[in-house]
Amino acid sequence: MASTTARSQNAIDWLVKESQEYENPEDFVTSLAAQIKDSSPPLHNLKYAIGALRTACEVHLKNQTGESISNRCDFCGKSSDDVHTMIVSNKSALCDECAVAALHTISHTKGQWYLRLAFFAFRVIASLGRLFHREST
Repeated sequence: MASTTARSQNAIDWLVKESQEYENPEDFVTSLAAQIKDSSPPLHNLKYAIGALRTACEVHLKNQTGESISNRCDFCGKSSDDVHTMIVSNKSALCDECAVAALHTISHTKGQWYLRLAFFAFRVIASLGRLFHREST
């Protein structure tokens, strides 16, 4: 855990230092985008990293300024305005899309055949629900 915290702090320190070398924020964003493109990280890793960074920055800004922030999913970073349901506790938030992704991952864990069957049934029912919801609107 300590090494993860140290790596995170090193990454944050690097990010802040790099950002200060640019006069224009758009130039910094362009540079980061080029670095991301060159390294080609898996898309799901990049989405989670963006969500985590966004959430961490918002929490820090809230602590510094006292301004309230909109709830964002701690996994993908989507705002509560961008998802159907946001599950929020005093320490974290989880959107419905990430909850389903987590259920999918858990259901495909070795030896969890009954969860895989339950998740399959869930997906069928959810698909039918979306279909009927579209027809009624």
